[in-house]
This record gives sequence, C-alpha cells and structure tokens, in this order.
Amino acid sequence: MADLLVRNIPEETKRQLALRAAENGRSQSAEAVAILEASLQPEQKSWIRRLYEVSQEVGGVELELPARQPARDFSFGEA
Repeated sequence: MADLLVRNIPEETKRQLALRAAENGRSQSAEAVAILEASLQPEQKSWIRRLYEVSQEVGGVELELPARQPARDFSFGEA
C-alpha cells in the first residue's frame, strides 16, 4: 500500500478525526482511509432518482392522475 502525508490539518479537524476514530474503534489512520474510500465511491442514487433519470432518457413519462374525491367525514355526531 502507498503512503500519503497530509500537512496543515486544522486542530479542530484532527480532534474530530480522533473522536470519530474512537467511536468506530479504529486508529486515526484507519479512520482517515475509511473516510477517503467512502467519499470516493460513486454516488448512491435512490431508486426513484434512477427511475426518473431513465425515464428522461426516453423522453419522460406522463402519468394520468386519478380524479380526486372529497375527504370522507369521520365525525361521529355532535360533541
């Protein structure tokens, strides 16, 4: 594996890294690697976003909305 030296890390960032590493039971170095790996992964899109994008590629999809009806009255007489 290769090494990477990061210089001039603000003290607050270093403190947050140390806290996060402790919470996850890792060393600061292992935590930094995990953060880098997670941030470099392809963006995970929701299935709704993917469906929308695919539909746009084929010109979109028009859905006919059903007719709306007034809300039902659930009152049980006068109070």
